[in-house]
Amino acid sequence: MLIRLLVLLLCLMPILAYSQNSSEQAIKINSKLVVLDAQVFDTKTNKPINGLKKEDFQLYDEETLQEITFFKEETLPLSIILLVESNTLGTIFEQIRLEEWPITKYLKAEDEVAIMAFGAHTKLVQPFTKDKTTVISKFKQLPKIEGKLNLVRTAIYDATLQMRRANNPVGRRAIIVLTSNVSSEPILNTGAIASKDETLEQLYESGSIVTSLVFGGIGDKLSAELLRRKYPDQILISKFFSKSNINIFANQTGGEVIPANKNDFLAKMSEQIDNLRTRYSLAFIPSSDNETGKFREIQLKFSSEFANTKKDYRVKTKRGYYPDRPTFVSLTEIILPKSNLKNIVRPYKVVNLMPLMLEFWAKAQTQDLDGQTKLFRETFINTYPELFSTQILNLPKDNTDKALERKIHAFLFDLKKQTLPFLRLCNRLTSELSDNEEKFLSRFPDLKWDGTIYFLPSLSSFISKQETINNQKVLLLAMDTIAFTRKENSQLWPIFHHELFHLYHQQFQPNAKHLNLDQPLYDFMWNEGLASYVASLLNPETSKGEIIQLDSIKENPKDLLPGVIKVVRENLTLTPDKLYRDYFGLDTTINDKYINTGNYLYFLAAEKLVLGQSLTKALQLSAEERRITLDFLLRRVELSERKAF
Repeated sequence: MLIRLLVLLLCLMPILAYSQNSSEQAIKINSKLVVLDAQVFDTKTNKPINGLKKEDFQLYDEETLQEITFFKEETLPLSIILLVESNTLGTIFEQIRLEEWPITKYLKAEDEVAIMAFGAHTKLVQPFTKDKTTVISKFKQLPKIEGKLNLVRTAIYDATLQMRRANNPVGRRAIIVLTSNVSSEPILNTGAIASKDETLEQLYESGSIVTSLVFGGIGDKLSAELLRRKYPDQILISKFFSKSNINIFANQTGGEVIPANKNDFLAKMSEQIDNLRTRYSLAFIPSSDNETGKFREIQLKFSSEFANTKKDYRVKTKRGYYPDRPTFVSLTEIILPKSNLKNIVRPYKVVNLMPLMLEFWAKAQTQDLDGQTKLFRETFINTYPELFSTQILNLPKDNTDKALERKIHAFLFDLKKQTLPFLRLCNRLTSELSDNEEKFLSRFPDLKWDGTIYFLPSLSSFISKQETINNQKVLLLAMDTIAFTRKENSQLWPIFHHELFHLYHQQFQPNAKHLNLDQPLYDFMWNEGLASYVASLLNPETSKGEIIQLDSIKENPKDLLPGVIKVVRENLTLTPDKLYRDYFGLDTTINDKYINTGNYLYFLAAEKLVLGQSLTKALQLSAEERRITLDFLLRRVELSERKAF
């Protein structure tokens, strides 16, 4: 166990930075988590090789062997830019029949395509669309570009900027260049156009692969070059010093360059699209920091044993990365990839009492307070006594009925004030529940919890609660508390996913319930941290402040984060009830105070844990492993914070 724990601890490094821009569906992650994809070919047949394992590869960062922390062969949606040298090649495409186009056969419903034409400048012909007919129609009517120059590198640079407008939050990004591969960029860059290095930087940051179909033979290329340049010596000098050749950008990004002509280019394009879709996805955490931010070379090789048996195989991937440079990737798909299973069925039941709640409120608005109170009792408390019991509502044993009446009055007062946020939340529940169940269950198809989830009014007694009622397991989600405390910022789905993960976590660790204050502090932080982090991955549009404020205790944090870390580490084996109000309770107002709380601390610890090893392994650690690992993670966070200060 000690060796296993040491291996785990060596994996855990501080690595993540988020974009809080809610309009970005893909997360911008700091390139300390380096993400790449690769393709393996048989050099004899030039066919892609599938079915390889992580153990078949070795990854080097500046010649230092790295641990591959994520590996999966997966088929992903495509975001493709067709970048076409329209003046030279446009006439080739005009006579092709609709049914011949590979787009109709190989592009799937979730794929998107944009078209750009280039020559002396670049023109956007069609923004990203999933309509195949539109793509083909625009492709067959490419515009002529004025001027005799052919700026290939500039066109690729412009395409990387357009790639930022891709709509697929998850998928592979590729620029397919259809070109003669003859460029007339000036040998000496005056700054008016992007340099080779600037173009490569944009390619790495956009996460794009460059792949190409090259038309024409050597004679055709020479003739085309003579049209653009006055003297043959200029051609030779240009070729010798060329920084625009398409092979450069394909090799640097892990793409391929294939010769083509008007008779076979459709088949070649089909092959390229197919090769782009299914590749190997990998990620690693650099074992050493690079303070300079300079480009770092990476090499993906076969392991020695595998290379000796498969000498005809070769692997293609990008050649490097820029440290601390944000890259558009989907972190959710790296950590929580979707299952390939079809027809996933939820194991639990759902009872939504909110339509009944809306009926109640429609009738109650015409009555006085006593009439509304009586109506609420009849509609809910008398009909569902097990859901509104003294235990569930946290009512005192003495004067229970009066305490219940006070709760109902307070609830009706809040409902009158917060009617609009409450109604909006109810509408979102109805329209979005199915999609958000699928979002979770597609990542955790082995969830076995077979209880009942109730969406109900709790008279502001709790936000969520897991109970056993009449020997049946139930999860209660209080729509009124969520709406009244968050008001216009009500976020239901992070809480829903947070609680579902607790149910999943209990399959490995039975005491992993929400806000279980009877367990040791290290387990409390472990459980809440993982649930909060998973909720953030599934809801990237939600700020971290909202994600971790799942409880509403109006108590401001008393220390800055380094002080919180010190107190927490000293009390890891104690129960968290004495520390809860001071370090884990937050004001209901969303502000930057959350960064100095235990909630933020357990979020950071979970972040570093999950990016250091698989989530499944993290759930299976023993109690002692959890304690030692959490203490290590807290020290890592403390070191990070000291550097920040």
